[in-house]
Amino acid sequence: MTDYRTYENVPRFQLDRRPGRSRMKLRCPSCGGERCLTPYIDTVTGQPVGVEFGRCDHERRCGYDRRPTGSDVGDKPIWVSGNDVLSTYKPPLRPDIINYIPDSEWLLTVHPTRLYSTMFSFLSEYWNYYMVDSVLRRYNVGSMNLWGWKGCSVFWQIDRNFVCRTGKIMEYKIVNDEEGVPVDIKRVKGEDGGYPHVMFYHAMKGQNFLFRQCLFGEHLLNFCSESETIHLVEAEKTAIVCTLGNPNKIFMATGGLQNLRTEVMEPLRGRKIIAYPDKGGGFDVWKEKIEKNLFGFDIEVSDFLQKNESVPDGGDMADYIIINRVIKKKKEKENGRKDVE
Repeated sequence: MTDYRTYENVPRFQLDRRPGRSRMKLRCPSCGGERCLTPYIDTVTGQPVGVEFGRCDHERRCGYDRRPTGSDVGDKPIWVSGNDVLSTYKPPLRPDIINYIPDSEWLLTVHPTRLYSTMFSFLSEYWNYYMVDSVLRRYNVGSMNLWGWKGCSVFWQIDRNFVCRTGKIMEYKIVNDEEGVPVDIKRVKGEDGGYPHVMFYHAMKGQNFLFRQCLFGEHLLNFCSESETIHLVEAEKTAIVCTLGNPNKIFMATGGLQNLRTEVMEPLRGRKIIAYPDKGGGFDVWKEKIEKNLFGFDIEVSDFLQKNESVPDGGDMADYIIINRVIKKKKEKENGRKDVE
């Protein structure tokens, strides 16, 4: 059990950051989405401050984010003693010491069950089977079944010291066109207001697991020179697809729009970085974060997707590569038919 020190200045009102299904989800007052608002919690009582206070999961489409202020909570103090806070919200005694996932656990997911993942099946439609296998091995992408989720991909976050911080478990589904041809792969986001099928492996370790995130693919720094450019994207799947499309480049992923933070980016300090934000609002968010927070980093923000009409708003580099790969394969198939005729 983790010990806790007494903090005299613990913020009383915090976003509910409990792991997995323990986290509370409410209806967003802006976009109306069910179970997509993470509420601000009174850490003394464990109850939501109010249904209007929270952050919407749909950062690009909605962007609702309302924090409670002093005028909203009446005579309740904004800061309280750590002795008054529920144990779930107490900061750990040694926040500089992180937990990790033992090699004996994450390695079991990497081989051979990966061959049965939905992602592997789709990517093998458009790239050589052995090439897909090689790239997934390079990034240590595993697969597993979780609850009723089938063929999930596990994107293990392994740092430059080869320590596994956690794994993001995601269920995907293959999208077919009207002719039944696989044309895309998308995350399963749940039906009828259900939870998106995303889960962090460390969340199953209990609330005392002290998590510190790293870049997906950070371990690859050990296999490239310091002069080599690092290409940065948001989603783990995007890093995999970009590597398949550009095998001579090194791609890493932040794992989320808001994860472009100094502590996560620190291992890349001193290196040339090209960032590829998602098309639309993601471009503005990343550009602002880089300008305000990432001082001393050599980062170029690519506007390639912003100028590309083939990719819709919210799309990323994986969408661009897959769209063109699908078009190419259909043309090759059509030309093959013509040759036969």
